[in-house]
Order: sequence, then structure tokens, then C-alpha cells
Amino acid sequence: EKILSPPRLYVNFKPVESAYLSSSSNAGMSTSYLVKKMQKAAKDQGLEAEIKAVSVTEAPSYIDSIDVMLLGPQIRFELPKMKEKIAGRIPVDVIDMRDYGAVNGQKVLKHALDMIEASK
Repeated sequence: EKILSPPRLYVNFKPVESAYLSSSSNAGMSTSYLVKKMQKAAKDQGLEAEIKAVSVTEAPSYIDSIDVMLLGPQIRFELPKMKEKIAGRIPVDVIDMRDYGAVNGQKVLKHALDMIEASK
């Protein structure tokens, strides 16, 4: 019997400059809040998921240990570079701006899970 590890979802949407220069800014708080809302949504669905926010420079070091990567709308310009680094190993996309702004953890989690399912 094969035991599957729980999906590991990494929400990656803090550009280095913002994380470094304005770590206590509203964007940083929104990031943390979205992660918490996604964690709650996963728990409410009975899912064991690791959801974490990392900077765009840290993200490549996680590629081989995660199932999906989501970029925040404010760094959507990083998507082509991230796709190149990922080279098809995991799905990557940008979080919908409305869901990010509304801190809709349920919808962002569903999008991530749909991406994982589509990549199988």
C-alpha cells in the first residue's frame, strides 16, 4: 500500500524588497492572513496541508519538495522566470487578484488543489 504525503502548498507572493523594506506593511499582514485562512479552509475540509509564504528568492529552493506554487498578484511579472526555474516539475500560477484582496483562503486553496489534480 502506497502512503501519499499530504499536499504541500506554498504561497509565494512577497517580493524581496517588500519583505525586507516593509516587513510590517499591510501587504505582509495580508500575506500572513491569507495563509491562515487557507490553513483553516484545509483543516475544515479535513486536509493535511502545509501552507507557507516564502519570498520569491527562497521559492526555487522548495521546488522539489512542494506540490504547487502560487505567486501573489503584485509579482505576477515573476511568473515566466519561475516557470523557467520550475521547468514543469510542479504547477505554478498567480493568485487571482480578487481572491487575494478579499483574503479568500477557501478559493485560493481550491485553486491550488485543482492545479495539483490537473497535473497528475
